Amino acid sequence: MNQFCPRCGALFAPDVNMEFSTTQLLCIECGLRLEEPPQVLPPSDVDDEQVAYELAEWPAEDRVIATADLVELEIPYRWEDGLVLVVPATAESQVDALLDEIDENAASTDEGALIEVEAIPDGGEEATTAMSDLFIAADGLQHGVYDEEKVVEFMEAAAAVQSCLPPFGIEPHVWSRVQSEASAIVTALEKGNDGDDDEGVITGARGLRDLLRHYV
Repeated sequence: MNQFCPRCGALFAPDVNMEFSTTQLLCIECGLRLEEPPQVLPPSDVDDEQVAYELAEWPAEDRVIATADLVELEIPYRWEDGLVLVVPATAESQVDALLDEIDENAASTDEGALIEVEAIPDGGEEATTAMSDLFIAADGLQHGVYDEEKVVEFMEAAAAVQSCLPPFGIEPHVWSRVQSEASAIVTALEKGNDGDDDEGVITGARGLRDLLRHYV
């Protein structure tokens, strides 16, 4: 069983049975929907046959670049707990070089990136409130029994989230995912009885709640 995102090494939700089978769930770190599972480097009992790199301090975007380079170079790899990247020892020099290059590029752009982040406006208290309301509304739907009042509360919360910039500290791609998942649930709810998709609403609300609980 492998519960680590093959692109950035983050842990998928613990209830996902991952043998790198396809899934429509998104990685919370990099947004990957696992549709084309990669070939994974199997563990080895032979000493010095594999090399490990601790990348816990690397941001998700740099880990994504690293694995994309490995795929391009056809170097097999796997992630282990703690964002540890493992590759064959025979590819050590290549991997050292590409990781050094990524690290140097990241260091050279740190100052500019910080300025850019500081310049990006956030949604302020309004967005934080909207996110909290959406979490509560999604929790009300995900238990499987919901009434008209809960549906209206969710739709109002989803509309508020759609109109807001990300709250402070929330990455734009995460906020976009929140908006997208909320919109999909609203679409299912608007079909009403004609849609006959209670299970889809319940599953979607549960997934959205699990995503939001990391931020509220």
